Amino acid sequence: MAGAPQIMYRLLRDLPIDSYSILTSFYNIDSTSAKLGSWLPCDYMFYDRPGATKTIHQQETSVNTRTGLATGWLTKLSVTIVNSNITTRLKLAAKKNKWVKAILGDPATITQILMLTKVGKQAVCSHKIELLVGFSDYGPALISTYHIHRATKVPFIVYFFDIYQGNLLPTLGQWVAQFYEKRLCTAAEKIIVNNEGTKEFYRQRYGDKIAEKIEIIYNAADPNTYLPLLTPYQPKSPYTILFTGNVYWAQLGSMRNLIKAIDQLTDLEIELHIYATQSRDYLKAVGLDRPYLHVAAAPNTEMPRIQSRANILFLPLSWHTDSPDIINTATP
Repeated sequence: MAGAPQIMYRLLRDLPIDSYSILTSFYNIDSTSAKLGSWLPCDYMFYDRPGATKTIHQQETSVNTRTGLATGWLTKLSVTIVNSNITTRLKLAAKKNKWVKAILGDPATITQILMLTKVGKQAVCSHKIELLVGFSDYGPALISTYHIHRATKVPFIVYFFDIYQGNLLPTLGQWVAQFYEKRLCTAAEKIIVNNEGTKEFYRQRYGDKIAEKIEIIYNAADPNTYLPLLTPYQPKSPYTILFTGNVYWAQLGSMRNLIKAIDQLTDLEIELHIYATQSRDYLKAVGLDRPYLHVAAAPNTEMPRIQSRANILFLPLSWHTDSPDIINTATP
């Protein structure tokens, strides 16, 4: 579990178990994430497998992801990272050809919105939901949250980890974002972002009235898990550079530049370690393939120890992308 899911895990883990529920995808949680990720103690509902439980998923961690190219999030959290051989090949094909991306992605997105909305409306009644929280994704979670609100009159909060309109979306997704983002911001009780830059971005886009709704919750880590591991910094060969997290378009250019830089440092022995749920085959296909590159996965409880042993912690962020607003408002 990395990035936004891990942030939300830390925010929700200490809440009373019966105070929130999670609506997410069953099949978009890959076996690595299911085994190594941190499951919250609350009730999980799966829109693409009604009746399934968290226990059932944990018992079926060997199942391959069968549907979708990415996840839909709704109602407080989604712990989802897509990673299977079939999905990887489809995603690579979509990266190379925008028409493949549209053909594969658009129908799946529409289906997810419909399924999330249907199951979400049922969940509002069965779980007596008093507040919805829609987390930023590529569209389904945000849009379904909006429509569940419209149908049930239950208030909702939007949690933007990244901006919605202006993200790297397929053509249909861009049109949908243009149609929905202002409606989401107008109808939401509150809007949560993780830095001042994103708040100012939305102020400039929609004005002070919407900006007044925005609250900032900064990304944070628990220092108590790191302090006992502090040792004097005494790097020695082979020097290790570490990145913990999956590699997406926003990191890819920067990671490729790092590979080029390491290639030129012929007088130093350097190892690049990536801890991610993405497979080595996927990273190889996107140009990250060297003998000194080590790919692994580990539970989040192991991250403080792993990060403390590295010589350099690398936080990649790419410039000159097709979605500059995402980069300009990003929080490492």
